[in-house]
Amino acid sequence: MEGKLQSLTCLKTCADQLAPIFSQIFNRTSPDPYWTPLQFAYRANRSVDDAVNMGLHFILQHLDKSGTYVRILFVDFSSAFNTIIPNLLLQKLTQLSVPTSICQWITSFLTERQQLVKLGKYSSSTRTISTGAPQGCVLSPLLFSLYTNDCSSKDPSVKLLKFADDTTIIGLIQDGDESAYRQEVKELAVWCSHNNLELNTLKTVEMTDLKWDIHIDAIVKKAQQRLFFLRQLRKFNLPQELLKQFYTAIIESVLCTSITVWFSSATKSDLRRPHWTVRTAERIIGTTLHTLQELYLSRVSKKAGKITLDPSHPAHSLSELLPSGRRYRALSTRTARHRNSFFPQAIHLMNTSQ
Repeated sequence: MEGKLQSLTCLKTCADQLAPIFSQIFNRTSPDPYWTPLQFAYRANRSVDDAVNMGLHFILQHLDKSGTYVRILFVDFSSAFNTIIPNLLLQKLTQLSVPTSICQWITSFLTERQQLVKLGKYSSSTRTISTGAPQGCVLSPLLFSLYTNDCSSKDPSVKLLKFADDTTIIGLIQDGDESAYRQEVKELAVWCSHNNLELNTLKTVEMTDLKWDIHIDAIVKKAQQRLFFLRQLRKFNLPQELLKQFYTAIIESVLCTSITVWFSSATKSDLRRPHWTVRTAERIIGTTLHTLQELYLSRVSKKAGKITLDPSHPAHSLSELLPSGRRYRALSTRTARHRNSFFPQAIHLMNTSQ
């Protein structure tokens, strides 16, 4: 226990010391055009939900056309953070106008690091490492995002979305012509070889459907497990207001995981399970709680408002005002799955709430 506390203290101290460097890099590189448009990590007003919703928009908009299909490749890198070459990173940071002093500090930080492995009372010999970024370091995901910033698609029919070390290639195929998609996959492999990154072929997979039942099953299972603790707190006669706070923080937060992505596209059968979880919590607490529909509408409205105020957001162009300046132009949709996705729903909500 004492050893764990010491490790946590060391990590906190390291994070505190690196925070100013993190801020310097982030503030220097956050404005466009330094970042590729579809990099969603470490940018203001970007989240995993933004990345997924943007990818789904590309996919569903394309599938509205005849003679189309989509190939989606989820790329996994082997030990991604461990593969950063400091000299290559230095070149990339210089191109992004990061100050020389910070570039030199980062190079020094990443090179000639002393490392050993300790198991119980046994320790390995010390090795000097000059490749990669330390695991658990607050800087590592940001440095990796900058390291891969120049990796992007050159063909408009192929979208390359990134969130730190998570990379997705979306091929928008028309009339069976996969040449552009295949070429971009090949170029990604070449780029990886030039930048010391290795594709993990066992974990690099293609998506086969756009259903949400597996995700919903996972969050419902997690939320229902936490209902046990809510029942225990009720047995100890905890005040109703504190029970509601516990529910909001511990259970509702799980049920709302990426709710702007899946809620409006889920089937009625899929939605019965999370709705049942909410009703069970209501019986335990003894009061009415927000429905998933209310939570979904609230979060869509909040997210849509932020996008309309952010010209740098890749979805900002979708929120186009009509000449009257009072309503937003509705997106053209042919299928229910496209119409029920985030952006058409968000625009409809903004127009009906005015």
